[in-house]
Amino acid sequence: MVRKSLLKCTGFLLTAVLTASMLTACGSNTESGSKTATDNGTTASNDTDNGETQEINVMIWDRGSSAPGTSNEENEMTKWIQEQVLEACNVKVNFVAVPRSGSDDKLNVMMAGGNAPDIVFSYNQSIFSNFASNGGLADLTDAYAKYGTDIQTNIGNIQYMGVVDNKQYAIMKRRGQQVPRHVSYIRKDWLDALGLSIPKTKEELFTVLEAFKEKNPGNVSDVVPWAMGGSTDTEKFYLSFVGSYVAELSEEDAYVYAENYKVFADGAIDGLKKLNELYNKGLITQDFATDTTTDIFKQDVSAGNAGFILADATEIFDLIPTLQSSVDGAEFVPLNCFDTPEGEYINPTEPLYGMYVMVPKTSESKADACVKYLNWLSDATNAENVMYTPEHTLDSAGVPVSMLQDELNE
Repeated sequence: MVRKSLLKCTGFLLTAVLTASMLTACGSNTESGSKTATDNGTTASNDTDNGETQEINVMIWDRGSSAPGTSNEENEMTKWIQEQVLEACNVKVNFVAVPRSGSDDKLNVMMAGGNAPDIVFSYNQSIFSNFASNGGLADLTDAYAKYGTDIQTNIGNIQYMGVVDNKQYAIMKRRGQQVPRHVSYIRKDWLDALGLSIPKTKEELFTVLEAFKEKNPGNVSDVVPWAMGGSTDTEKFYLSFVGSYVAELSEEDAYVYAENYKVFADGAIDGLKKLNELYNKGLITQDFATDTTTDIFKQDVSAGNAGFILADATEIFDLIPTLQSSVDGAEFVPLNCFDTPEGEYINPTEPLYGMYVMVPKTSESKADACVKYLNWLSDATNAENVMYTPEHTLDSAGVPVSMLQDELNE
C-alpha cells in the first residue's frame, strides 16, 4: 500500500519543495496541453511535445529517519511520485539523498566537482547568489515561461527572488504560511494565582518577573521567572526583546539590520544592558550560557519551573504535554509585551519565500524536464497528496487530515 512506511519518509518529503505552500487549485492550461484528473487523484498534463522520456536526478535530504527496510531514495512515496511524474510529464525521476546536516557544504562540493544532481536546493541566499553570479546555474527563464504555469499561478509573486540579471536561475519555494518566528509565552495560572494581568509592555513584564521570583506562585523548588537557553545557532531567545529597544528604522536600515544583525542597530545596546540587569537580579536562567543544547531550558519548562519564555513559535507545543501531565492546571498563553519606542509590537517573521531550487549549469539540457517536475509538484492536488499521502481523508471543512502513525505503518 502507498501508506506503508510513509511516516518516516520525512527526509523525502522535503524533496517536494513547492508542495506545502499551494493554497489554490490549479486548473490552468499549459502550452503542452490541458490537464485532466487521473483515477489516482493526481493531476496529469497531456503533453504532446515530450518525445523521448527524459531522466532527471533530484536532490533530497536524508535526516536519518527512513523506516526499516526502506531508504530515502526508495520507499512507497518515492515510487508513487515516480509513477505519477512519468505518466503526467514523461519524466523519469531518480532521487539522490544528501545528509541534512552539512547539506550546503556537500552541495558546494558536488557543484565544484560537476557531479551535482539535476535539481539541487538550499535556503542560503549567499550560496544561490554565488552560483548564479559565477555561471554555475542553468538559465530557467524559457523553461519556466513554457512549463511553469502552475508555479506562476500559485507562487509567481515570489519568483523574482530567483532572478539575477533578468534571468530566472532559481524556482523559489513559498512557505506554507507566514508566521512569527519567535513568540513569548507566560504561565497564565501563575498570573491568576497572583491576581495579575497578562503584561502588555516590557515594564509590566519586569514587574511580573519580580513577582514570580519573590512569591513563587507555582510553589516549585527552583523557580525560573524567565527561562532561557544558550544555543548559539539561533537568536530566538533574545532577538524580539533586544529589537524592541530599536526605534523604527528606515527602509535601508531595516535591510541592513535585518534579523540577528538588529543587535547592532542604535538602541539595541539598551536591550542588552537590560537583559544583563535581569540576569543579575536572578530573573533569567543563571546557567543559560552553558545550556547550548537547551536541555536545561526544556527541563525547566516541562517541569513547571518556568514562568515566562521567548522561543520558536511552536517549540512549546512539544513541552506542554509533559508539563500538563505533571502540573495540574499549568497553562502557557502567548502574549505581546515587547513594546517599541513607538508603542508598537514587532515580531521577526519568516519571509514568504524560502528555499532556492536550482538546476546546475551541467544539467542545462534538462532544464525543461526539471521545470516540468517542479510544476507537477506545485499543482494543488499533487501537493496535497505528497504532503498527506494519496490515501488521506478530508475533514468536514474540506481540510486534509494527517494520518495517524498506526495508519501509516499498516
